[in-house]
Amino acid sequence: MCFNSNRLALSRERHNRPRTHLDELRMQVVDPTTRPGLDWMNSVKASANRAASDLWDLEHPEVYRDPDHFGLNILPGIAPSPIRIIAPAIGTEDAARRTRSGTLIPHPRHGSRLEEIGV
Repeated sequence: MCFNSNRLALSRERHNRPRTHLDELRMQVVDPTTRPGLDWMNSVKASANRAASDLWDLEHPEVYRDPDHFGLNILPGIAPSPIRIIAPAIGTEDAARRTRSGTLIPHPRHGSRLEEIGV
């Protein structure tokens, strides 16, 4: 009987305690993932990226996003490359990871820099 009550008490204690540092911060009403200004900064970066892509498209109307070209010519060259080398060519580490894994086909304006990495 004593074993079961101790086990139940420990189970409740484990359930009620924060699992991670992030949970502890959230319990204190401090969530580092929603800092003031973070959404604004991400919006500014996304707008700048979109504007750069649109400008590049206007200057290069003959070039289009070709998944086959990327998959056959660029991806095999960058696959063994570290993220720290790919990220400056694309802009962010997240985009570099997704590009290297093949889940993101980057804008054609990044093609020449990515081909240089793969050579």
